[in-house]
Amino acid sequence: MRFRVRWNRTRIALTLGAFWLAVLFGLLLWRTPHQLPSQRFTESPPIQLTQGWQYRWGNSPVKENGVPVWTQEDGSNSAWQPFQVPGKIEVPKGKNIAWLRVKLPPGQWQYPSLDRRGIPYLEAYLDSQLIEKFAVVNGSNQLKLLNPYWFLIPLDANFVGKTLYFKLHVTNQEHIRVGTYRSVSLGSQRTLMQNLVQQNISKFVLGCFFTLIGLVAIGLSWQQKEWKSYFLFGILATVIGVFSILGNELTFLFFPLPRSLIIYTYFASFYLVPVVICLFFEQIFGRGYKGIVRRLWQVNLVCAMIAFTLLVIQLEYVKPINTFLQFSLLATIIIILIVALKFSVRGNVEAKLFTAGFIIFCLLGIHDLLVGIKDLYNQQELYPWGMLVFILCLGLILERRFMEARVRLQAYSQELESKNATLERMDKLKDEFLANTSHELRTPLNGMIGIAESMIDGATGSLTEEQRTNLSMVVSSGNYQTVGGITWGSDLGGVNIGGGFPIYIYFTAI
Repeated sequence: MRFRVRWNRTRIALTLGAFWLAVLFGLLLWRTPHQLPSQRFTESPPIQLTQGWQYRWGNSPVKENGVPVWTQEDGSNSAWQPFQVPGKIEVPKGKNIAWLRVKLPPGQWQYPSLDRRGIPYLEAYLDSQLIEKFAVVNGSNQLKLLNPYWFLIPLDANFVGKTLYFKLHVTNQEHIRVGTYRSVSLGSQRTLMQNLVQQNISKFVLGCFFTLIGLVAIGLSWQQKEWKSYFLFGILATVIGVFSILGNELTFLFFPLPRSLIIYTYFASFYLVPVVICLFFEQIFGRGYKGIVRRLWQVNLVCAMIAFTLLVIQLEYVKPINTFLQFSLLATIIIILIVALKFSVRGNVEAKLFTAGFIIFCLLGIHDLLVGIKDLYNQQELYPWGMLVFILCLGLILERRFMEARVRLQAYSQELESKNATLERMDKLKDEFLANTSHELRTPLNGMIGIAESMIDGATGSLTEEQRTNLSMVVSSGNYQTVGGITWGSDLGGVNIGGGFPIYIYFTAI
């Protein structure tokens, strides 16, 4: 029966996973513009806009019709300074607005579009025509998003030779990064959409996989003896999964959720990752030297609560607290690795698994961090695969503990069966002993009683009164011992040796 229940749970988990993947790929196929008519000409491949970029500080005057004056200037204006893309521009102090422009190259596409993910802009113009307004600046000099997140800007078929202008908000920024996170590409809508899916699908699917594992582990934790370990494993997998999903560009496309909710949940999951890792480590391996692991998750939890509060109320201290969290995360990683290595050197197999998965996760995360520092964001992110290895190692630790508990339970069950068999043999020996003892007691007692009664009846001649009294005492004592022996044997025979009840045997002298 227990095997059937486990099989049903596994089948439910596999069904949910298959259903989730089916929904995911259904969304991808539905949102991808496959309804477009077949192309009757050969399209050009996407072009990365890396040449001819210029920038200018300040805000453009606006004509009465709302058209910025700078979008109608001659391209030879010396106020526009060239810069290289991909690259970054240092923002001078006191500058809040910047403009970028680039001349579009020729290309042959049926549905031309611009991948704008590499440009943090407010408004986009094609020559003097406004083609996209992404956000506005409110009275407190903060950005307010206007439209749902969509990374493609549709262009007219006669875009060739025209100039793209971008208005940027650069308050509280040290640099303007263009084309570093994602390349600014010009191409067909279908091709750009396919590129987006190829860049993000693995991370998105892994995030869904982590979340599914976490939810299943949380749901099954209450049935486990070590429920805290399974529960914390489920929380950790869920937090990592949510972080991977919400940090993915496909999330903004396929889930119509408020952008603020996505951002807050993303940062909350990021803040909780080191906290839950320390909690899980403490549950498996203990508090560490002088409770250092417990102190780690407590410090990280306090910092996470402060950082999230500052993020919600949007104070200027968000950046310093995030910097402190990064150093705190680095210190947490180093300390956890040192403690795990200490357990590994002692021969702890579970510590070796944890250390191996954690090192792989950290190395791939450091790789992505160095890529970001060098402004090489267009490379494929590797940390989700490190997360996968780490989660699998943690799952192996829990499975190993479950197997050890099952082996101990089987050994205890076999020992109990062996003891029960021994008790059964002892019970049989007891019954045989009582039967033999009862027979051996009755035979001589009955003979003695018979002889005494014959002598009382005068079989050996007349007896004195004292002799009759003595013989009567022999008869009565013999009858008492016979009946007592039968009762004692019956009572003792009904007692189970393994029942845990004490047995008291009283002997009366004849």
